[in-house]
Amino acid sequence: MVTPAMPIFLILDNNALKALANPDFLNPKLDLLAEVTTLGMVCVAYPEALQEEWVRHKENHLTAIRKMEREKAKVVRLFEGIVARENTLSDQEFEEIKRRLQGRVQLLDEILEKYSVKINRYNDLDSRILDWRRKKKAPFHQENHKDHFNDAEILYYSLDHIRQSNQTQVLFISNDQGAYSKSQQEKQTIHPDCLAFCPEVTIFFFNDVSAGIDQLEAWLFPERTRQPEIERLGKSTPVNVDRSLSIIQQVLAYLQHQQGICVMWPPHLLMAQYPFLTDASYASLHRPYTLITDNQELYDLLIQVRIDEDEVTYLNGHPPLSREDEEALRQVFSILFSHLLFRVAFKLQESIAFQFIARFADNTTPFRYFHTLNLPGLLQFLRESRSFEGEPDPQNMMAIAYYYYKTQQYKSAALLLLKLREGSLQLSPVQRYIVHFNLSLLQHLLARIPPGDPEVDRLEQICRNIDLGGVKDVCCKSAPTEIIEYIHYRKFHYEPLLKVSGALEDIRRLYDQQSWGNSTVTEMLIEQFFLVTTFLSENYIFFDEFGEFEILARGFAQGLITAPFCNALHTARLPQWNDTFCYELILYGNGDDLRRWANKHQFFNIPYIPNGDRPPVYEALAHLFDGYERLYSGYYEFFEREAPFFSQQVDRWLYNGLVVCALCQLPADGASLLFNALLNFLSNQTHSFLYQIKTGIAFFVWNQRQNLSIDQYHALFGIILDNPNLRDDSTLSSFVYTMQRVNISIKLSQKTSAGMRALLEQHPNKSTPEWENFCDLYERLEIGPEKDLLSDFAREILKLSFTPDGYYHACLARIVEPAESYDRQYKARLLTVLEAGPGVYMAVKSFYTNSTINQYINFCWCFDLNLPKELIEKAPMFGLYYVWLTDIDHFDYRQFDLEWLNYYFSKFYKKRYRRSAILRDYVLLKMQERRNPALERFVAATYTLSDLGEG
Repeated sequence: MVTPAMPIFLILDNNALKALANPDFLNPKLDLLAEVTTLGMVCVAYPEALQEEWVRHKENHLTAIRKMEREKAKVVRLFEGIVARENTLSDQEFEEIKRRLQGRVQLLDEILEKYSVKINRYNDLDSRILDWRRKKKAPFHQENHKDHFNDAEILYYSLDHIRQSNQTQVLFISNDQGAYSKSQQEKQTIHPDCLAFCPEVTIFFFNDVSAGIDQLEAWLFPERTRQPEIERLGKSTPVNVDRSLSIIQQVLAYLQHQQGICVMWPPHLLMAQYPFLTDASYASLHRPYTLITDNQELYDLLIQVRIDEDEVTYLNGHPPLSREDEEALRQVFSILFSHLLFRVAFKLQESIAFQFIARFADNTTPFRYFHTLNLPGLLQFLRESRSFEGEPDPQNMMAIAYYYYKTQQYKSAALLLLKLREGSLQLSPVQRYIVHFNLSLLQHLLARIPPGDPEVDRLEQICRNIDLGGVKDVCCKSAPTEIIEYIHYRKFHYEPLLKVSGALEDIRRLYDQQSWGNSTVTEMLIEQFFLVTTFLSENYIFFDEFGEFEILARGFAQGLITAPFCNALHTARLPQWNDTFCYELILYGNGDDLRRWANKHQFFNIPYIPNGDRPPVYEALAHLFDGYERLYSGYYEFFEREAPFFSQQVDRWLYNGLVVCALCQLPADGASLLFNALLNFLSNQTHSFLYQIKTGIAFFVWNQRQNLSIDQYHALFGIILDNPNLRDDSTLSSFVYTMQRVNISIKLSQKTSAGMRALLEQHPNKSTPEWENFCDLYERLEIGPEKDLLSDFAREILKLSFTPDGYYHACLARIVEPAESYDRQYKARLLTVLEAGPGVYMAVKSFYTNSTINQYINFCWCFDLNLPKELIEKAPMFGLYYVWLTDIDHFDYRQFDLEWLNYYFSKFYKKRYRRSAILRDYVLLKMQERRNPALERFVAATYTLSDLGEG
C-alpha cells in the first residue's frame, strides 16, 4: 500500500503524456493530476528523453488545436453532451473550446515544468541501456521496427533516480499497448525485465492512463473512492405483493404499505425490492433523483405515459390503462415525487424523466406556510390547532408538535409529544420511535428557555431520562429494522453529509480549475440536502436546530453559490437559482457565510427563475417585511410566553432573505417591490434594529442599486435620517457610498433636514464624526442650506475638538477652507511624527511609508503650498521615497524605485507628477526598455486620463 507520507513518484511514458493532452479527447484525469502535484502529494519523474518528446508533442497538440477550425464537426462530437448539434455551436463557443483545449496542454506543461524532478543523462546508465537493447530485454523485446531506446530511457532513468533517492515504490503509467507488458495476453502485468533492471524499487504498473490515475486517487483520497454511492439493494424487509394485480397496482400497493410504516423512506431503501427489483441482489450506482429498476414491464410503463394534471397520454402505441390503473399511476407518480424520484432508469441505461405534472399544490398546509415564509398563516394554523390537539390522528398531532418545534414553542411541542407517548392512541412502531427520538432531542432545546417555569424543568427531566436505545430495540421487534435504525443512528444525516462534502469538494475544484466536461456533482449536492430536509419534514423529525445540521446546510449553501460560476461548458454548472433554492437558503443558511463567499469570489448576479408553483421569493420576503409589525404586535404575548427566541429567528430569516435576494438577478419590478416593502418596514418598525438586518439592507441596496429609482434612494435616505436606530455613521456611509456609485445627489426634504440636524446633534462635543463618511455625505448633497449646515457643524467640531485627520478631510472635501490657526495645529502633528522618526515597522513594502506624512504632502499640493523645510530636512531619515517626494525634479533617478509611483496615487500627487519633465522622461525611457503593465497604467492615468472624479 503506497502511503502519501512523502510525495509519490510517478512515471508517465511518452504515450501517457499524449493521451493526457490529446485535443481529440478531453481527459478529466488531468485535473486530478494537477491537483495532486500542486499539493505536493505527487512528484513526476521527467528525464531528458521525455523532455525532448514533450517539446515536440506540445507543439503538435497546439498546432492541431489551431487547425481545428476546419473540423468543427469533430469538435462537436468530442464534446457530445455539452453541445448537441453543430449548428448550436456559435463562433464564440468554438473559440472558447479551442482556448480551453490549449489551456489543457499548457496545464500539463506547467505540471512537468514546476512539479517534476528533471533527470539528466549520464554515460553509465546509457551504457547499461545499450546492453539491455543488445540482449533484447524489455522494452526492446518486441518484434517490430520501432527503436524503443527513448521508452527505455524514460523508465530506467526514472527508476535509477528513485533508487538513488532511497525511495522504494513508484507508480508507472504507460499508454503503450505492449512495450512494457509481460505479453499481449497479460498487458496489465509489467514485464519481468523491467522489474529486474532496478529490483530495489517496487513498480505499480498500469497500461491505461485513466486506470492509473484512478489508483493514484484511491491511494491519496480514499474517502473519495470508497464509493458511498454504491447501494447494494435488497436489505429491506420483504413486502408481500399480490402479483396477480396489474403491475401499476402492485407498485401502488407496495408504496402504500411502506408509507403506512413510514411516510417517507430514503429512496435506496424504498426501491430495494420487488416490484422495483426482480433480483434482490442487484447493485446499482446511485444517480440523483433516479428510480433504478430491473423490472422491464414497470420501466416500459413509466416511460410511455404522460400525465398532465387530469389528462393521460400514451406514447409509442402503449395500450391505454383502465381508469383504476390510471388513477393508481397518478398516485404512484405523486408518491415517487414526494421521495424526490423524478426519473427512471433501467439498470445502467440512461435515465428518463417522468412525464408527470401534478395537480396544483395546496399552499395552505403548514409545510407550505413554513417553506414560503408565510409566518402569519403558520402561526394562525398553530393557534387554531390547539383546539384539536386531542383528535385521534397521531400523524396530525405529530405534525402540530413538529411546527411547534419549528416556531420554537418547545414546551408546547414536548407536552403534545408526551400526550402521544402516554395516551391511548395507536401509534405505529416507527411513529412511536420518532416521538421518543424527538423528546430525547427536546431536552437540549428546553434548556434554552429562561429559568423559572417548573413545568419546563419537569419536561426537561422526562426527556433526559428517555432510553432511546431501549425504545429502538422494542420498536424493531414489530417494524422493519432498517428504517428505525436509519433514524436512530442518524443515517438520514451522516450518509447525505458524506455525499454533500464530496460533491462540494468537486464543485470547488471545478470552479478553481474552470475545467469542463460532464458531472452530476451539483445535482448530487442539491438532491442529498433536499433528501434530508424532506425526510425530516415529512416524518416530523426534530433535528435541524442542531449544530450537526448546520454543517450540512453550510456545505449545501457553499455549493449552491459556487456552482453557477463553474465553466459554462461543464454540466456541473448550475444555470440559475429558483425559489426552491432561495427559500432553503433563507430558512437554513447563514447570511454572513453567503456574504463572505460572495465578496471573496465575486459571486454576484446569479440568474434567478421563479418556480411558478409558489410566491416568488422576493414577493414572500416583501410580504414578511410588510407584515412584520402586525405579526410582532399580534403575537407579542405569544413570543414572550411561548417562544422568546422566535423573533430572533424571524430576524435571521429576514437577514438571510435580503442577502439571498441581493445575490440574485431579480427582475426590476421584483427588486422594486421588495425595496418598497423595506421602506415600509423601516418607517414603521419601532423595535431596536439588529446589526444583521441593517447589514442585510445595505448589502441588498448595494447589489440591487441599478434596479432602484432616484425617488426610492431619496426615500431611504430620509428614513435613515429620521430613525434614531438607523442614524449611525456606518449605515449612513454605506448608503452614501452606494449613491456615489450610481451618481445620485441627495435631495433633502424639510423632514429629512431635521433628521440631518438630529444626526449632527447626536455627536457630543467631545466626539467627532467619521470624517471620511462625513465628507462623502457632503459631496452627495445638492447645493443648499444643508451643505451650509454641514460646514457650520464641521467648523464647530474642529473648534471644540481639533483632529488633524478631520481637518485634512474637511479641507480636501471643501467643507471648510484652510485657516492659519488650524494650519499651525496640523503642522504641529507633522513635526511630532518627524521628530519621532520611522521607528520599527512591518516591511510589507520595499520602502517605508507614513500616512501622516503622505496626507500632509497631499494637503500642500492640493492648496499649492510649499512643503515645510522641516519635512525636506528630515526626509532622508524616512528613506529615499520621501527624499524623492520632497524634491522630485532634483532627485538622483539612478536610485529610483518604480513602485513609488503607485503608492498614494491621489489626483494631487498626479498633478505634481505631471509637472515634472524629468520624471516623465525617466518613465518613458523605462517603458522603452521592457514592457511593464503597472508602469503603462501609471502613464495612462497620469498623462492622458482626466482627473475628474478621482480623489
